[in-house]
Amino acid sequence: MAGLTRKTNTFGLNRSSFNYLLNEYQKVKKCFGPQFLNQIILYLDFAKGGDRTTRGNWIKKWGIDPNVHNQAAAKILEKEGWLKDETSLQLIRHHGLIGQYLRGEITVLAFQNFTDWVKKKKINPETISSAFFLINVIDTAAVRDNLYTEELHAKFVETRNLIADVIKNNLSWEHIYNLEGEQIGRRLQLALRLGKLRENRDLEVIKGLIDSLEPSIFEEFYNLLKASEFWYAERATSQFLVENQAKLLFQSAKLAPVVNFVKLMHTLESNGAIDKVKIKVIDNYLSTLSWETTLKPSIVTQGVTAEIGKMAGQQSVDIDFTFNEEAKSACGTINEILKSKLSSAGDVNKMKQAMRLLEQIYGISQGALDRGLEEDEYMRQMEAALDDKKRQVLQALEPLRGNASLKIADVGAGAGGLTEAIAQALPQAEVYGLDLSDAMVAAIKDRSLKLTHGKIIPLKANVLEINNFFSPESLDAIITSSIVHEFCSFLNNYEMGETIKTIFGSFARLLRPGGLYIIRDFMQPPNPEEKIIMKIGKALTKEEIDPAYFLKNFLHDFKGFKEPIADKMTQAEALEIAAHYSWAPHYTDEVKERYAYKPLKEYTDFVVNAIADAGEKALLTGVIVIKKL
Repeated sequence: MAGLTRKTNTFGLNRSSFNYLLNEYQKVKKCFGPQFLNQIILYLDFAKGGDRTTRGNWIKKWGIDPNVHNQAAAKILEKEGWLKDETSLQLIRHHGLIGQYLRGEITVLAFQNFTDWVKKKKINPETISSAFFLINVIDTAAVRDNLYTEELHAKFVETRNLIADVIKNNLSWEHIYNLEGEQIGRRLQLALRLGKLRENRDLEVIKGLIDSLEPSIFEEFYNLLKASEFWYAERATSQFLVENQAKLLFQSAKLAPVVNFVKLMHTLESNGAIDKVKIKVIDNYLSTLSWETTLKPSIVTQGVTAEIGKMAGQQSVDIDFTFNEEAKSACGTINEILKSKLSSAGDVNKMKQAMRLLEQIYGISQGALDRGLEEDEYMRQMEAALDDKKRQVLQALEPLRGNASLKIADVGAGAGGLTEAIAQALPQAEVYGLDLSDAMVAAIKDRSLKLTHGKIIPLKANVLEINNFFSPESLDAIITSSIVHEFCSFLNNYEMGETIKTIFGSFARLLRPGGLYIIRDFMQPPNPEEKIIMKIGKALTKEEIDPAYFLKNFLHDFKGFKEPIADKMTQAEALEIAAHYSWAPHYTDEVKERYAYKPLKEYTDFVVNAIADAGEKALLTGVIVIKKL
């Protein structure tokens, strides 16, 4: 307990809280004796020890479930006759429950067996609650320095007092749980538990997700989680997308009343660090599962499968995910490259090899990987111009502000930053966020669940099939922001040609008369073919890739122009080199794209003419705005 004293202004307990613990200790010492807590602490995690043979013998001899280690420890000690004091055994059997309850791994129903035993033995409620409280405090505080904080202490004390009240007043935990559901609503009750399993992050997203569940799915989910225990779930699953974590918990709870994620925790951690590549890959796997799907090893997606371990007669199930050899190789190589900078030909070749593996196995491009791995950093880069995007697009949408209702499509929405801004600025609008990437659609869905006003509808859609998602003349506006150049690069062989004309024609048919097509993208300089000389400088920092080295690789790898780039290059070619250098850390993905195709005037003329070829009429009304007539 000396380790709980305040050593700095930041960590440790204040004197009042520490004295509370001392008073609790004095009560327990007076009632049960000075060695009572010592012997319990000595044996707390007994079932985690022993070699494989010893543990196997315990399982065979006593039928223990080693995944539920508190109950297993008590059973071994009792059956072997090594600890005979019934009160000590009960406290060992139920140690860790307060922490698990506060983390959302269990509900209050898990306290029922302990409080029933106390009532049956007619033990003083205050004294036994103090002992139970202290054992749980010490068990938690021993995990690591500074874990048991003032904030956590207050929650532990509140739970301790609740346990004492239940014993004194002969209450039922079932009644308490059901009463809470009646008072705050069962959907919110479920959302709050799921929030605990994410360290109380993303609560608004979780509320939106629970509200969106079909009644039958919600009822099954609510009833399953009411009695389910999830060991190590917070640490193992809280990095997944909100819906994916919820689906995983839902599917796991169908398999057994106690679900242990300790193996998954070790799978996702390496030397104390989170393996974000594996998280991204498993997230991809979970995104393919529906709420109705049953989690089972026979479902193999992109080299990943669920591993479910359950021994006969045991109440728990182990959940983990396994990777085939190609997947392990790809993840390992990507992690290796992520720790280094692209500063040599060997690095570039290794990155290319790893990305080929990742695309072959998972269908994940480097852009999608970046979004899942270093999401904050990626979003800072991708949305560095978000304020400018919002200013331009919202200004272009201003003529529609007075409409009572609106239907707007943000095509190629990415993670949905612009989509969200539109929905917030025009709360009367249904704003559709369209993207082909599962990860991006999931990110858009997360944003939609956070909205306090406005409406976002995420759609996984290929732009070539957009006519299948909307009726003719049903949209008031279509926005493409920094995406048409990708259509040209990947759908039309680096040309602004017939396929792109077809896309613009589809947009025109979907717009109502007076509807707006708003374009934001790279434009070539006014004289793209003018020859210039580009001076190659040096990297300004150690983190930057050497420009000469970058240029050598770019000239070899870039296929966006029909003719190789010469020493004396055009303005259009120089623009591509400079723009790609700014995205050099994501080179292997970005080098596949050509950014700019036409100067502004030629670009807008191309769009208007494509619309005319589709049998519609349009007029350029602003720098980036084309209005259907």
